[in-house]
Amino acid sequence: MPPKKRKSSSKPGSTRAKRVAGTASTGGSRLRAAANGARTGLTVLWRSATALLFVAIVIGWLLGRGPLERAVASVRGGAPEVHIDWVGAPGTGDVNIDQLPMTIDTMVRAELEQIVGDDPFDRAALHRARDRLLDTGWFAEVGEIRRVAGNRVLVSGVVARREAAVLVQSRAHGRGEHVIDRFGVPLELPADVSPPPELFRVFNPTMMPKTITMGGRSRIDRREAWRGADVEAALDLLAFIDQEAGYSIQGVDLSAYSSRGELRLITDRGGALVWGGPVGSAHAGEVSDERKLAHLRLVLAEGDRLDRPGELIELFREVVQVVRTPRRP
Repeated sequence: MPPKKRKSSSKPGSTRAKRVAGTASTGGSRLRAAANGARTGLTVLWRSATALLFVAIVIGWLLGRGPLERAVASVRGGAPEVHIDWVGAPGTGDVNIDQLPMTIDTMVRAELEQIVGDDPFDRAALHRARDRLLDTGWFAEVGEIRRVAGNRVLVSGVVARREAAVLVQSRAHGRGEHVIDRFGVPLELPADVSPPPELFRVFNPTMMPKTITMGGRSRIDRREAWRGADVEAALDLLAFIDQEAGYSIQGVDLSAYSSRGELRLITDRGGALVWGGPVGSAHAGEVSDERKLAHLRLVLAEGDRLDRPGELIELFREVVQVVRTPRRP
């Protein structure tokens, strides 16, 4: 009887499959373990790097704090100090620091030192300082305002040239004095300072300067020219006769301008010289501006002056005439 065949307990290839599966399972576990180990290593590395960075920042701050504080202190340096570069008006060739009263320079610097303060990072204060400079009228432009070491503030700008002082003496306006530049822009003076006596005067203007209201208070607008054609005509006349007048002419009286369009020159002796119409706009029947200027030279001739206190002399006629006693401006 032939021998019985032995039954296999597994299908063909099952043992090998199990072995492969077991090997794959073991390999996957190892990969997962390696991945977890890598993540753990990265986490440790990241935490270590963060800790080291924090330590470096703290050390850097501790080491740099002193120099930073010294640098800021060198900028602040206690009370602020303002330096102003006064220069001439554009295109005029004039440099006005010698003509500018030192009281103006002192007044402006003192106010700016209060405005800019000692905070080296306060840029808004520099903008306020610039506005204040323009509000004084002395600056036609402000080029730059910047802080430098030692809490100094440097200001570069253009100062308006003094050309005349307007002395308002009329019943309508009361009494007061306002310095204006040659373009008619009012210039600020300290409250306790009077206009320099050597400046020309313009008496009895028809209108007062323009005013603006800020914070419920009204003040003169020192960025706009004085209102009224009469003041403009007076300034043109003073510029025209400047080389001839010297100190013999005090200024121009505008009391007859609104009614007759007439400009009068007031002399240092109290006389009044009727110039007539504005320069370049002579009235009908008047001689030329050059002829009037020749008459002015005749009246003010040194050693033989013709003007007398209280007398009115007409310069606009063919022949100089004394006609009547004028009303004092």
